[in-house]
Amino acid sequence: MSPANAIAQIGLGMLPHSDHSASLDAVLYLDDNFLPPQMPDASLVKGADDLLDISPRFPYKPMFTFVLFLLEGSLHARINLNEYVAGPGDAILCRSGIIVDVLKITPNIKTGVFAFDQDVFFSDATETSVLSLRRAVLKPEVFHLDEQQMGMLQGIYQMTRGVLKNDNFIYKQDAAGGLLRLMVAGLAQWMENRKNAPEAASRKRNEGLFVSFLQDIQAHCANERRISFYAERACMSPKYFAKLIYDASGRHAGDWIRDHVILEAKAMLRTGNYTVQEVSDALHFPNSSFFGKYFKGVVGISPRQYMNIEK
Repeated sequence: MSPANAIAQIGLGMLPHSDHSASLDAVLYLDDNFLPPQMPDASLVKGADDLLDISPRFPYKPMFTFVLFLLEGSLHARINLNEYVAGPGDAILCRSGIIVDVLKITPNIKTGVFAFDQDVFFSDATETSVLSLRRAVLKPEVFHLDEQQMGMLQGIYQMTRGVLKNDNFIYKQDAAGGLLRLMVAGLAQWMENRKNAPEAASRKRNEGLFVSFLQDIQAHCANERRISFYAERACMSPKYFAKLIYDASGRHAGDWIRDHVILEAKAMLRTGNYTVQEVSDALHFPNSSFFGKYFKGVVGISPRQYMNIEK
C-alpha cells in the first residue's frame, strides 16, 4: 500500500447532490443552507446536521480548492494542524490537498461553499489577482469580511448558483469562470488590505520558512520524522532551524511533525478501510506495537479504540 494513496480523499465528483446544491460536471460545486431549496415541494433549508454530509466526521483530504463563508453560527475545524474558529462574516479559503477535521458546527449555522478545480478555471490565468493569491495562499486563510465585502461574496455565490441551475445556459463554464475570477480578485484585495495593516509585520516573521516546513511535513511525514531532515531541506542546522520554527509558530518543530503524523493516522483509521497494521506500515513505523504506543501517547486511546469512536 502506498502512503500517498492512504489518506481518505474526497473529489468534487464525490460531493452529495440535493435540491440545495448546484454543480458543473466534476469541476465546480456549490452548496448552502441559507437559500430556499430549488424544488417546489421542498420544505426547509438544511440544518447543521445536514451540512455534515459534505464535512465527514473524520479527517479527510479534499482534492479541490474551496471557499466557505458564514452568515450565522460558527465552525470549529482543524486544518493542516492548525485550529480555526470561523464565525459570522468570516470566509475560509483552502487549497487542494490539505487535511480537514471538522470539530464542531453550531446548530444555527448558515453557510455557503464554493468548491472548484483550480486547474480547470485558473491553469492559464494571467490576472494579477490570481497570481497574487497563488503565491500568497500556501496555507489555509481565514478572512473577516465587512458587510459590503460579505454582500459581494454572497452576491457572487447567488449569481454562480443561478448560472448552474439554468438548464438553458450553454456557456456555463465560461460564465462560472468569470464569476470565480471576480471572487478571487476580491479575496486577493482583502488579503492585500490585511497584509498592509500595521500589525502584519510581526505576523510575517519567518512565515515563509514555517509555511515551507508545513508543506514538507505534509509531503514527507510518512517517511521522515527527524527534525534534521527538514532542516537539511532548508539548508540550516537543526538547532537554528528549530529555533526559527518556534519563533514563527510558538511551537516546537517536533510537535508539528508529531501532530501531522497523528492527523494522517486518524484520517486513515476513521475511514474503516485500513487495519492498524496497514496504517502502521503506511506511516513507516517499525511495527504496530510501536505505532500503538506512539498514537496512544498523543491521543490518549489506542488506534483500535479510535477506529470505533462514534460508529
